[in-house]
Amino acid sequence: MNFGKYSIDWILMSSVGLLIATSLLTLYGMAQGDFGSSIIVRQAIYVVLGVAVMVFFQRLDYRVLTRYSTHLYFFTLFILLATLIFGQNIRGTAGWL
Repeated sequence: MNFGKYSIDWILMSSVGLLIATSLLTLYGMAQGDFGSSIIVRQAIYVVLGVAVMVFFQRLDYRVLTRYSTHLYFFTLFILLATLIFGQNIRGTAGWL
């Protein structure tokens, strides 16, 4: 399938689809009761959002980001430093939550 000058990488999409199906089936097998079904629904929502973001970035011309590369770099450094300063240490790692 071709969207303008961009084409979908079917090997990548197939690999991602296989991983998604495997993870959802594994989660379904481990889920128990009402609590388990809410986990599966939440994970399915994350899957849909993740695939949408993947398709967006797959179609994005990466050369557009070169204009913003310096800003993105310093924003990433800021986020990393904020994690070190404000993050909570849980089992030896610092995280947001």
